[in-house]
Amino acid sequence: AAAEPPPPPEEEPPAAEEPLSKESDQAVAIDDDMERASTGQGSIASAGVSSEFGGEDPQGMEGYGSGPGQDASCPAAAATPCSTFAGRGSVALFVVGLRRRLLFNSTLRHVVRPIAREGFAVHIYMSLVDKGDGISFIKARRAGHEDTSTANMSHAQLRRHFYNAVRRAGGCLMCLSLSFSSETLPPIPRGQPYDQRMSQYPPYKSPIGRNVLRVWKSREILWQIAAMNEVELGMQYSLALWCRDDAFWVRDVISAKMLLETKRVENIAWTKDCAEWTGINDKVAIMGRESASVLFRAYSTFWKPQPAFKSVNAETYLKALAISKQLFLKKLHFTGIGASDAMLYKDKICVLKKYWCPYISARSYNVTFCQDEIVKDAERYGHEEA
Repeated sequence: AAAEPPPPPEEEPPAAEEPLSKESDQAVAIDDDMERASTGQGSIASAGVSSEFGGEDPQGMEGYGSGPGQDASCPAAAATPCSTFAGRGSVALFVVGLRRRLLFNSTLRHVVRPIAREGFAVHIYMSLVDKGDGISFIKARRAGHEDTSTANMSHAQLRRHFYNAVRRAGGCLMCLSLSFSSETLPPIPRGQPYDQRMSQYPPYKSPIGRNVLRVWKSREILWQIAAMNEVELGMQYSLALWCRDDAFWVRDVISAKMLLETKRVENIAWTKDCAEWTGINDKVAIMGRESASVLFRAYSTFWKPQPAFKSVNAETYLKALAISKQLFLKKLHFTGIGASDAMLYKDKICVLKKYWCPYISARSYNVTFCQDEIVKDAERYGHEEA
């Protein structure tokens, strides 16, 4: 059965056939903590989510973790054994999207492990939806399938699986929200300026635009949980990084240590220098602390009439938001952010041609384009039928 390549092993990896019931006592303990969290005992999720700087909750974000069909396991930081911080500082990684599209092992191998090896604590915050609305911007995605190694896992099994996979890579799973269906959204306002926001797929009439808002909403909720953890642990994250569910990394992310040596790092956001569509590439972003507090709150800004943020797509909206807050936008070559949108197709991972940086040879990274593979199969099967 096809499955994503496994995550990086420990120095002395456990036997592959070791059942879940025989995992370490500490892993079982964290499962117990997460179970308590999902029922509101010692849980950040049970407290609801308020704005990072006080005030009312953004639209549709009240009572996070208490809604029907939502399994939000975000224990208080003190209840998470691996939440201690390293001497160099701490990096928070956020992954939001669909469970079906998740390609997480390359993120563990090429993001979590390299940053941890530099001496940073790496905290992971995840929000996954079991079933989306079936709408995709790229038609080729319909041919993809879920990683068969996790497809049949229950939420409890998946939680334990991710906790241990993250821990083996040197990180700590701080929050995992699993939902049976997509995030709900309030009614989208009409008129100006709302109709001119993301005009290529305006959320008031486009499911693609509404899905953008759902991603932003989930990110903002996770960011607020991370901010609560900062207060509880008496620290601040040095860097925050977000990536999509289907990010496939083919090389290690740029050195966190090197980025932190940059002047005014707290106000910088780094994104990839391709697939920008006149904005900023929103697939992967690495941010200093102040930049993160701006960009992770994109969802809240959408519901406010000012600034207008007239934009064509999500990329230009985020760029306008960053400029309005005087952030420094910097670009990284593919060698610094070596990730691209991908999916599992039949027996291997392929990348989506639309999002692959055109200045990079796919052959040099031994990757194939999904669209090419699908066309080849269609031609072959058509020939056989003829």
